[in-house]
Amino acid sequence: MLILIGGYVIYALLTGGIVIYNWEDFGGQRDIIFVEGLQSDIWICSNLTGGGIPFVGFYHYTKLPYSLRIQIWDKSQEYSKIIISHISVQYTDGEIQDFPMNWERSLEAYTQVNSTSNGLIETPMMMLSDFTPNIIDRCSDVSITIEGNLITKNKAVIHFKITEQFEYQAGFEVSTYWEMIADA
Repeated sequence: MLILIGGYVIYALLTGGIVIYNWEDFGGQRDIIFVEGLQSDIWICSNLTGGGIPFVGFYHYTKLPYSLRIQIWDKSQEYSKIIISHISVQYTDGEIQDFPMNWERSLEAYTQVNSTSNGLIETPMMMLSDFTPNIIDRCSDVSITIEGNLITKNKAVIHFKITEQFEYQAGFEVSTYWEMIADA
């Protein structure tokens, strides 16, 4: 019995526990252009769930439905708000799902800090990083069209309509807890 306990303690300390990760996603973020000169990106956010027992094992997996994450960095500090009025999702089998919405978010003041050989460079800007409601309900290659308006600080309305393709990807990984922490 003492050998089993000793073996378990060594296993736990060396591995931190085994991690099984069953994932599905859409290939990461995509740079998009709402308007020229505005840096922005979108990506489909898979919902990671699961759990485990520390020093024994963990199981994590992605679970539908998925939302869309939108990020904007406005160095010109010209824009104050984004309003998304419609999102259309087209799957590779031809099915189209339409989501009329009134998703409105304000850009917030933000200071980006970068380190250079000359010291820190602080860049003031307006920024947004937020999620739409869940719009992806199955795993398949997908084309997403987003339509709406950007509002400037002077209350000018600039219409946009963008389309982006996302390729479905899936995988299964087994590693140790310490390895997963080191890769994060």
